[in-house]
Amino acid sequence: MSTKEEVTLYITAEKWNSSREFEIHINTYDLHKINDGTSRITVPLSEVTVEIEVPDVSVKQLQAEEIKQLRAQIQKEMADSFVRVTAIEEKIQSLMAIEVQE
Repeated sequence: MSTKEEVTLYITAEKWNSSREFEIHINTYDLHKINDGTSRITVPLSEVTVEIEVPDVSVKQLQAEEIKQLRAQIQKEMADSFVRVTAIEEKIQSLMAIEVQE
């Protein structure tokens, strides 16, 4: 069974100083009230409160998804490490070839 919650959405037009056009953004926080020191112009357009259904989820489901994502991270790290190790090995082989020629 899901539960219902109210969420306020803030619709703004935003433009970076380096940009020529505004872009429309929908956020769950009011960007207009955030002064983050960036070169961004934010124009508030509207504020809408909507009701959404939040699905029920068990701790077991969340843990299963976490494990899945952690395994994916391991695979990515292993692939990235293999690329770095291969590059180091190629550099060693290149240096050894230069040493042999001398």
